[in-house]
Amino acid sequence: RETKVFRENLKGGNFMVSRASWFGDYNDPTTFLNLSKTGDGNNDRGYSNPAFDALLEQAEAQSTPQARLDVLTSAEQMMVEQDMPMLPIFRYNQLYLFDPHRISGISPHPRMEQQMHRVDVLGDGKGPDTPIMLRKGEAGKGLFRMDGGGS
Repeated sequence: RETKVFRENLKGGNFMVSRASWFGDYNDPTTFLNLSKTGDGNNDRGYSNPAFDALLEQAEAQSTPQARLDVLTSAEQMMVEQDMPMLPIFRYNQLYLFDPHRISGISPHPRMEQQMHRVDVLGDGKGPDTPIMLRKGEAGKGLFRMDGGGS
């Protein structure tokens, strides 16, 4: 179906099974969990579980980051292990191949965005020629996966 018809059917609930995709907009579990919150504009499945919604609200009220993550973990377990309103069948994976001794500033951004002002060809006499270190496991031979899989 053309995209317009597909989206109309999706928003109208006119489907038995549908495809979808999502990138995390921000580095927090709620970027995915809120997709299943009752009434969320991106909850195309129409999933609604008052206990799940209550956990999301409870997480917002926590006084420490760890306590918040513990409650969000419970919400995720409820959604994935009990209700399963969506079935993840694949995830995006982006590979970058580069020489880490010559190129610096390549970003492992989860949305595959590169901040080109940070990329530098080392030793070319242009730019700072100061290597920007990648997180542990991302360097090696200049190959790293954008799905967090390391090198």
